[in-house]
Amino acid sequence: MKLIEHFNALFPYDNYYFPEGIFEIIINNKKPIVQCTRVVLLKKILFDLNDELKHIYSTLFSNQNYFTERYPYKDDYGILIKEDVYNKFIERMYSDDKDQIVKLQYICDAFFCLCLSITHELADNSNAIEYINTIRDEKGIEKAQQEFFSVIDYFYKYITIQRAPYINVTDIHFWNIHGMFAYFCKENMELITKVRPIKYDCWEPRMPELGMKAHSFFRENKSISLEDYFIAQSKVYLRLRNYAMAIVYGAMALEITVPEFLNAYLKYKKVDSDSINDFKNKFGLSVRVKAILKLILPQTLNTDIMNAGILIGYRNDVLHRKKISDYFRDKNIDKLLESCEKLSNKVKKEKLKLEATFH
Repeated sequence: MKLIEHFNALFPYDNYYFPEGIFEIIINNKKPIVQCTRVVLLKKILFDLNDELKHIYSTLFSNQNYFTERYPYKDDYGILIKEDVYNKFIERMYSDDKDQIVKLQYICDAFFCLCLSITHELADNSNAIEYINTIRDEKGIEKAQQEFFSVIDYFYKYITIQRAPYINVTDIHFWNIHGMFAYFCKENMELITKVRPIKYDCWEPRMPELGMKAHSFFRENKSISLEDYFIAQSKVYLRLRNYAMAIVYGAMALEITVPEFLNAYLKYKKVDSDSINDFKNKFGLSVRVKAILKLILPQTLNTDIMNAGILIGYRNDVLHRKKISDYFRDKNIDKLLESCEKLSNKVKKEKLKLEATFH
């Protein structure tokens, strides 16, 4: 017996472009199937406004031709139907009323629907529902989410390369999709589970103090440091679970702050400029952090120095060994980036103290 698990996500037209079709994508020795279709979402609450709209909605809702004309969706919320099917329906219904056709096109939201299909092989006498409940507990759902985003991210990177610079969003993540949902079907595409929305933690702090901080910052005519911006970027990518980019941006911050501090330190120690240039040419970031900073900075920073060294090694894995985000999933990247930020801030402060002695 085969069960087909579907993970669907809706990507707004304004942000994304995907080619339509069915694609077998070979990634990590697996061959997931991705189907991309243009769809429209008819929200039930909008079509309840008058009897005419209710009639249109009920007619389309009665269409149970899943996958050929519409997709399973949350019945109490709306209908997810292929764009061309919907357009043909309203054009046929209002062939003499072009204005009404335009209104009905505007009342719905248009998306690219990406569906990842995973086939599960079961013994013929297996209980399908028990199997589903076993593999899709809380950890199982998270694992499936990660697999979905790994595949779709791989797919979208190819599109980005082909369409650049004519793209609006460069990274796939849960902030800029309309929603993600999942369900199971039999091999004949008969639904055997309800449509289950996949939820994400989209909590954001309000930060009421931000306005006062901004007033103070701009009044003092301060400049935005590139290293602080890189650290901020690394935090964003970390939250999006794009560990590879989080690592790269964290290491980029150290590429700025560590050499600046060491140059100031050598100058403070009266090292001549030629020797400082030799030092720059002979020692890379890894040696500067793991060895030289450890000799200069207090022992209380040894753990942060060690963690920053590990992060730099991971940066090299990304850039030189083509390791992707999945490789770093269990590497405690959040702790390494905390140390990276702490070390970057520390050497910035120490550099300013040293430069104050030059005057």
